[in-house]
Amino acid sequence: MRYGLSLLVLLAVTACSRDPEPSTVAAAATAATTHTPTADDSVAAAQQSPGKSPVTLRFVLESKPVVGSATPVRLDFTASEPITQLAVRAEGTDLAVDAASASFVLALPEADDVVSHSITVTPQVAGFSQLIVRVLPPGDGAAEIVYAIPLMADAAPATK
Repeated sequence: MRYGLSLLVLLAVTACSRDPEPSTVAAAATAATTHTPTADDSVAAAQQSPGKSPVTLRFVLESKPVVGSATPVRLDFTASEPITQLAVRAEGTDLAVDAASASFVLALPEADDVVSHSITVTPQVAGFSQLIVRVLPPGDGAAEIVYAIPLMADAAPATK
């Protein structure tokens, strides 16, 4: 019994100090190099319209939304095919959207290329609010595509 326990401890120590199999190390290194982080930190906007959209919308918040403070929101548009004239209108629930940047027309000249436009929103209440982006592709009978962008605004800091 005494020798059996000593042998078991010796085997356990020896097994713990071994290097892992080379194939396991290589697989872990390969997984780490194939998953490279991108500089793009955009998030997909939630499509509210039914059906498949020819236009994709992603967004980036340039800063944390705070009640009463203007917050830039970058809108990134892509399309599976070129679009010459895309009419866009942004509006908000519990948000003030800067009128100068709220309605615009843009072109997506290349398929799958990103075209960005920034708008400025000012949260009116603390908590959840929603930026609604309405996109109208060109053409007779083209259906409006509606996207929702949720925002969580902090309360304005108390003034002393």
